[in-house]
Amino acid sequence: MVALFQNGVDSDNGIIGSPGMRPVLPNTTPEEIELFRKRIQPIDMIGCTDIARIHAKVSELALQVPEVHDDDVAPFIPPDQTAVIERVTAVGEDPQRIKLDKAGYFVINIVEGSLEVEHYSYKEKLLRVIEGDDPRAIYLTIVRNGWVSRIDHAAYLGRQLTKAELSIQHGFMFVQDGA
Repeated sequence: MVALFQNGVDSDNGIIGSPGMRPVLPNTTPEEIELFRKRIQPIDMIGCTDIARIHAKVSELALQVPEVHDDDVAPFIPPDQTAVIERVTAVGEDPQRIKLDKAGYFVINIVEGSLEVEHYSYKEKLLRVIEGDDPRAIYLTIVRNGWVSRIDHAAYLGRQLTKAELSIQHGFMFVQDGA
């Protein structure tokens, strides 16, 4: 946001000078971006962790009445009605026809409020245990190290890790779904 207000965008709506991974505003016109930059006054409080200071700034700004001018209002332009958007109906697979991941399988456990993921070969050999509190970090560690080779297995693992995290947060018993 700081780079957007300081530098604007290039011809492809990329935010000039932004350190973000994909600093692009793809569904916005240059006119809308400039109008946004004109109407909004950013308050840079990056790094501030003082709740009282943040609250005081929000309270101060809430008392201000913004100026509104008729010429500031961008006309609403409806989306192109002639564009055809593909619609796809999702189809699940028969659970009896699941293909096993050659990289092995995972058993997710909750141990003293933390996640432990055991990685096994199909010869029932324990290969490793991945530990952590953040399911995303565990998932990314598994993917980054190539311990999962099928995208459907990766999706399943992500879903089960999220389910385990929610079980910890809400005190539910966690039971991993069968593949």
